[in-house]
Amino acid sequence: MVNACRLYLNVTMLSLILDADGNSIQHWPMYGTQQNETGLEYPYQPLPPPSAWITWRNSLHATYLEKRIDATISPLHRPIGPSAHTTVSLNHWPPTISTVGMTMMDMIDLLPLEYKQAVGNVSLPQDDGLALAECLISGNTISARSDGTVKHGDGAHAYTLRTRYNDPQECLEGSSMTPWDPQSICSLRTEHYGAFGIALIVHIICIRHSITATTGYINFYIDNDTVIKRLKYGVQPETGSTKHCKTDYDIWAETLNILIFLPCTSTFSRVKGHQDDALYAFCKVRSPLPRTPTTI
Repeated sequence: MVNACRLYLNVTMLSLILDADGNSIQHWPMYGTQQNETGLEYPYQPLPPPSAWITWRNSLHATYLEKRIDATISPLHRPIGPSAHTTVSLNHWPPTISTVGMTMMDMIDLLPLEYKQAVGNVSLPQDDGLALAECLISGNTISARSDGTVKHGDGAHAYTLRTRYNDPQECLEGSSMTPWDPQSICSLRTEHYGAFGIALIVHIICIRHSITATTGYINFYIDNDTVIKRLKYGVQPETGSTKHCKTDYDIWAETLNILIFLPCTSTFSRVKGHQDDALYAFCKVRSPLPRTPTTI
């Protein structure tokens, strides 16, 4: 019922239903009195019944809102908009300012907050990515490997970029916690974030070292078939508006948008030997086996 209300409203992000100050949720999305005007295509959703809107409001209150004051005021626990005492500057990517003389870390600092979450904590090579850049300029391939994991509702992802010489002095590594709802996060999202982090870092390398065209390659090594197929083939036209209902479509779409900017060619390889592969080979299942106590 909650998702039915969201689809009827034509909204995806919390910011779409907030007031101009970012302090409160507006009246119309709480009660479904109008729909968000958007150029995006959403699946058709009839007006949900009154009982669905009660569940929708209860969910919003439990997740984001302070105790209700009256029917027209729904203040957030923590406002996300600008206050009178803060100056908010929104970072854009690719950057709209001159990057001449900037280091890779300077450019990472320019990333929007949601992009920084994908890049995470980065260990940069001493040459500031020069060897990786030369690998692309010379028409060779950067090996980019990523992985993701989920345990007890916490997701994390990590990645590494290496030249063809696999020299530790030239490699780059990054890792971060993967943002999402602990109750619904799955490994698919963490795997997507690992690939997203790689795409952003490669774009930064290309900007830092003024690579605008190259015959080089970036080869993504990923152990998730779904992520590989999504990034390799993109969003197929026949999916239409149903693409918005695909699991983790948001991060999938963002990664594709960054890949478009890369002047190199992206290729994708499946990593073998993942624990799920071994489990399937022996037991023909893709999920953990149930554990039963043994008696002696």
